[in-house]
Amino acid sequence: MNSLPPEIQIAVFERLYKKDLVSSALVCRAWRQVAWDHVRWQSCTIRLTGLLQVLFGENSLESLDESDIKPSTSDSHRFLGLAAKVTSIRMDKSLANSLARVLLEITSSAPAKILFPALSTLDCGGRPQDDLVYTLFTGSSIKRIFISGGESGETASDSRRLLSSLLATQSQVQFVAADEMTSPGHGSPEFWRLPELVSFEYKGHFSPDNWAETIQNCPKLDSVTLEGTALGSNPPNLPSLSAPTLRRLNMEAFKSLELTIWVLESTNMPRLTTLDLELRHRMRQDASEHPGAPRARSAFGLLAERSQSLESLTLDTSIRLGVEILGAFRSLRKLEIVDRTPGCQLDDGDVESLCRSLPSLRRFHLEYNVFRYVCEGDAKITPRSLGYFARHCSDLKYLGLPVTATDPGDFVGPILAELVPFRGTLEHLVLTPITLLANRAKDFASFLLIQCPKLTGLDIYLDIADSWNSVCSLDVIEQEMRDTYFNGQQRSR
Repeated sequence: MNSLPPEIQIAVFERLYKKDLVSSALVCRAWRQVAWDHVRWQSCTIRLTGLLQVLFGENSLESLDESDIKPSTSDSHRFLGLAAKVTSIRMDKSLANSLARVLLEITSSAPAKILFPALSTLDCGGRPQDDLVYTLFTGSSIKRIFISGGESGETASDSRRLLSSLLATQSQVQFVAADEMTSPGHGSPEFWRLPELVSFEYKGHFSPDNWAETIQNCPKLDSVTLEGTALGSNPPNLPSLSAPTLRRLNMEAFKSLELTIWVLESTNMPRLTTLDLELRHRMRQDASEHPGAPRARSAFGLLAERSQSLESLTLDTSIRLGVEILGAFRSLRKLEIVDRTPGCQLDDGDVESLCRSLPSLRRFHLEYNVFRYVCEGDAKITPRSLGYFARHCSDLKYLGLPVTATDPGDFVGPILAELVPFRGTLEHLVLTPITLLANRAKDFASFLLIQCPKLTGLDIYLDIADSWNSVCSLDVIEQEMRDTYFNGQQRSR
C-alpha cells in the first residue's frame, strides 16, 4: 500500500466505509495522514450509538451508564478521530452524566479540547439528557439544531433545559426546529437571543409574547414556520413589531385564528414573499359570519399595504376576504385558496376582477371544501372564466378552477373554446367537479389533451350525470386515455 502513488492511496481510502476508514487511520502514521488529512470528508452523519460503538464496542452499549467504564487508549484515539470528522450527529440515546464525564475526559486530549470541531448539525431527538450533555459541544460551531420535546411533560421540560443550555453557548445557530416543546400545564417554552438565527420552525403552544421576543431578538430571521395552538390571550395593546428580513411565514397548520390575525396586525414584514395561512374557525350552526371576520379583512388590507413584494399566498379559510382584498396583492405569482365559507362562492365577475388585478399570476388554484355548495343552484364559475385567465394572466402555467355548468350536455365545447389561448403555455390543469354525460367524458378528455399539448399534469374530477352508469366506467375512461395518449403511463396527478 505504501508503494502506491499518493493519488491511488487516496482513491482507495475514499472507497472505504467511514467506520473502516477510522480503523485504517490507526494502523500507522502514514495511513493516518492519508485518512485524516487527504481524504475528502465532505460530510459525516452518525448516530450517537454508532459513535459510542467505536469507543466501547458493539456489545457493551447496555452498560454505558456505569461510571467505571474506561476505554482503551487506541479506542479513545479512534473515537477522537471520528468525532473530529463528524458534521451531523443524532442523539438517539439518553446520555447520563456519568458517561458524559468519560467523554469529557477523553476530550481533554483532543486538539483545542474540542470534541466535535466540524459539527454543524445536531439532532437532539426526544430523549431526556442529563445536564452535562451540552458541554460535549462546547467549541463546536453548530448551525442547525433539531429537538423534540417527546410525549410527556417531564421529557418536554428536559428538552427545553437542554436546548436553553446549548443555545447559551451557541450564538451562531442559524436554524432551530423545536417539536412539541410544551403542553398545557407544563409551562411555556423559553426563547432565546440568537442574532444569527435565519430559520425557525416550532411545533407546540405559542404565545404572543413568544412571537414578539422572537422577532425582536433575531434580526436576521428569514423564515418562520409555526404549527400548533395559541398559549394565553392576546395583549390588549397592539405592539409595533418590525421584521425587515422575514421573507417566508408559514402558519398553515397553526390552529388559532385570533393569534394569526394578531401577528398580521402587529408585524411589519416589508420583504415578505411567501405566506401560508389558516384562517379557520369552528363553524357556527346558524351559518352567520364569525365575529373576527371584519378584523381579519382589516389585517389583510394592512398586510397588502406593508408587504408589497408578496409573490405566493396560500389560504385555508372559512372567512370571506373578498376579491378586492386579494386583488390588492399586485405582485402575486401564486395564489391558492381552499374556501370553506358556505354560500360565498366566486362568480365569473369576481374571477375577471381578480385576473385584472393579478396579471403576474403563474399559478392559481381555487378549491371549495364542500362540493355541494358549488353544485347546488345556478352555476357560479362557468367556462367563461377560463378565458379571463387566458386574456389577463399570460404567464399562467397552472390553473385549478371549480367550473360548473347548468347543462351537462353542452359543456365540452365552451371549455375547449376558452382554452385555445392556453395552447402554448398551460402545463397543469385541474377542473373539479365536472358534470358530464358518460358518452362525452372520454371525448372531452381527449380533445382537452389535443387542445393543450404542453399539459404535463391533468386532474379532472368527473361527476357522471347518467344515473345508469357506474363508477367503474370512470376507470375504463382513464385506462383508455392512458393507453391512447400516454403509452399506458398515468400522467402526474
